[in-house]
Amino acid sequence: LLTGGLDWERSGLEPGHAEADPVSRVPATALWDHQDMDAMCDHVAVSTRITHRDHRVLACAAATAAAIASNAQTEELILGAFLDRVSGAASRYDPVVAEACLDFPRILSLSEYRALRHFESICPDDRYTATEDGLDEYCIPVTLTAVYYFLRSPYRYEKVIDSCLRVGGRITT
Repeated sequence: LLTGGLDWERSGLEPGHAEADPVSRVPATALWDHQDMDAMCDHVAVSTRITHRDHRVLACAAATAAAIASNAQTEELILGAFLDRVSGAASRYDPVVAEACLDFPRILSLSEYRALRHFESICPDDRYTATEDGLDEYCIPVTLTAVYYFLRSPYRYEKVIDSCLRVGGRITT
């Protein structure tokens, strides 16, 4: 990077690598920019592109940031407003992720098993296959699973974290 003449915007993995790792950098930006959606999405994209340039990763990072920012601004979860904000952030980078976010009213009516299988079927990628051990590091199912568990227990953060960890696999983000 320093001697090769590359700039940081092209330092990330090329499109096709869609791991959820960059999402772990999102909370600080989401809290800092929680009142300015445009700035938040721009700053999340800058942070994400350091390691990943895939549009799915950008969409998942933006959706996660919007979810966090939404919670920083309100004391009561209003599902429609929350999903509009999350979907709006994701839509800047990937329409499939944005549409999946808007589908949560239906997804929340599914059993937990069916919801998790549904997330794995959205925008499948042969690089990331579901295993019996739990989720792979593929950003779309990881992000949607985290949002799913948050929406099931929006005022019990410990339960959300516990539920995500119980899924197993690589959902450490």
